[in-house]
Amino acid sequence: MRGILSMVFVGILLGRSEQANILMMATLMSHSHHFWNEAIAIGLVDKGHNVTVLSHDYTQIKRDNFTVITIDGAYDTFAYAYKGSSWRRFSLTPFNLRALVDDFNHYFNIELCEFDLNHPAFDALLSYPDDFKFDLILWDHTAGECLYPVIERFGNPPLVGLSPYGLTNSIEALYGGHVYPYIGQIIMPFTIATTLWQRLFNTIYINYSNYKRISYLKPVSVEVSQTKFPNWNIEKFEEVENRFSLCFVNWNVALNHAQPMNPNIIPVGGVQIKEKELLPKDIQEIFSKPSKGVIYFSLGSNIKSEYLSLELLQSFGDCFAELSDYQVLWKLEPPANLSLPTNVVTVKWAPQTAVLAQKKTKMFITHGGGLSTQETTYAGVPIVALPLFLDQINNAEKLRERGGGETVTLEELEDPSQNIFCKRVKQVLHNACYTRTMKDSSAKYRDVKVKPLDEAVFWTEYVLRHGDIKHLSPKSRSMNCFVEFDNLLALEREHETSLFPLRQ
Repeated sequence: MRGILSMVFVGILLGRSEQANILMMATLMSHSHHFWNEAIAIGLVDKGHNVTVLSHDYTQIKRDNFTVITIDGAYDTFAYAYKGSSWRRFSLTPFNLRALVDDFNHYFNIELCEFDLNHPAFDALLSYPDDFKFDLILWDHTAGECLYPVIERFGNPPLVGLSPYGLTNSIEALYGGHVYPYIGQIIMPFTIATTLWQRLFNTIYINYSNYKRISYLKPVSVEVSQTKFPNWNIEKFEEVENRFSLCFVNWNVALNHAQPMNPNIIPVGGVQIKEKELLPKDIQEIFSKPSKGVIYFSLGSNIKSEYLSLELLQSFGDCFAELSDYQVLWKLEPPANLSLPTNVVTVKWAPQTAVLAQKKTKMFITHGGGLSTQETTYAGVPIVALPLFLDQINNAEKLRERGGGETVTLEELEDPSQNIFCKRVKQVLHNACYTRTMKDSSAKYRDVKVKPLDEAVFWTEYVLRHGDIKHLSPKSRSMNCFVEFDNLLALEREHETSLFPLRQ
C-alpha cells in the first residue's frame, strides 16, 4: 500500500506539468492488452504528457511522467480463465454461443470488475486530492464498466476508447457503426460468412451479445458500482458511454477484411510493434549458431506450460528432433521430466518483435493472438498456429486463408499420436510459397502514410485541443436498435439472392 501511495504522490506532483494529465483505465486481465495499451501510453509520454495507468500488470518502463498503479492478485484469483478446462468454453460453436457470451460477461466484466472496484489500487487512485483533474481519460472497453464512476470523480474529462481486442460488434454499436453479417465476428471460426448458415450464426451472435450487454452487463455493472458509489445509476452509465469521443481499435487492413468505418473509429493495429528492439546476448548466440534457420515457438503471455499435458509437450520436442538442421527458440518453462533435443533452447521470455525481425527466423509457431499475428505479418514470417480459444481461432484463420501459414486445431492437438503438428510444421517450413505470401503482406503492412502509434497520439491530442468532437459521430449512434434491425434485413436480402455460397 505504501508503494501505491508513493506512485500516487508522484502523479500528483507531475500534475502541475504544462502538458496534459491523462488517465488510462486498462483493467482487462491480459498481458497482451497491457502491452498494446502501454505502447499508446508511452507514445503520449514521449510527447511530454503525464500518463497514469490503472492495470493488472507491472511495467518495466521507468519515466518521470509515467505512473502505473497495479491491481495485483487478479492473475492468481482468476487463473482458471486461461487453463485448458476453459479452452472449449471460450471457443465459439453453435452449441455454446449463449454460454460463451454469458460466461465472458460474468467472469471478465462483472467478477473481475468487482475485484478491481474493491482493490487497494483503485482506492489509491481515488485518493488523489479532491480538486485534482485529469485532462483526458483513455478507457479499454474490453472490461471495467463498473469503474465508470471514476470518470465523474475526476470531473468528467473528455473520453477516448481503446479496443486492443479489435473491431467488435460491441464497439460498432457503441460508436454508431454498422455491423456486417458477412464479416465473421472476432471469435467466429470463419472470417467471411460465405454461406447462409454462417451469416445466420454470425447475426445471432451479434444480436445476442448486444442484447446481453443491454439486459445484463449494463444493469449488473451499475449494481456493482453502487456498492461503492451509491448515487451511480443507469442514466449516468449511459451518459458516460455517449460521451466517448472516438475509439482506437487494434485493426489493420493488411490482416483484416476491408470494411467501411465511421470517422470516430480509428484503426491503429500494430502500435505495439518496436522496429529497433534488440536481442539479448543469450538469444543472439542462438542465431549465431550454424543452421538453416531458427524456428520461434511461443504460445503467448497467458498460456503457461503447466496448462499443457506432458504428452503434448513431448510430442513437440520429438518433432523438433526431426528438424535437427534448425535451431528452435521455445518460450517455455519446461517441466523437469520433459526430454528435449539439443537443437531446442527454452527461454522464459523473448523480445518477440526482435526475434521475428531476424533474417534467420524461418517460422513462428504461435497461439494466434492478435498481437502475434500482427507482428509476424509485419516481419514477413510464416506461421503454424495452435489457436486455443476466443479470437485466436479467427486470427489464425485470417493468415491461413491468405496463404501465410497453417493451423493445428485443438482437436488435432489433443491427439498427439496423429502427428498433425509435425506434418504442418514441415509443410510450412519446406514450402517457400508461405514465406513469399508473408513477405508480400509485410510490404503492404509497412507501406503506410502515418504509423499507427503516431495516429493514436495525433487523435488523442486532437481531443485534448478541441474537447467536444461530436462532429465525428454519426446519427446512428443514438439509433442502435435500428442498426441491429438492419442486420436482420441484410440477412433477409442475402437469403433472397445468395442461397448458394458467395464467391471468394
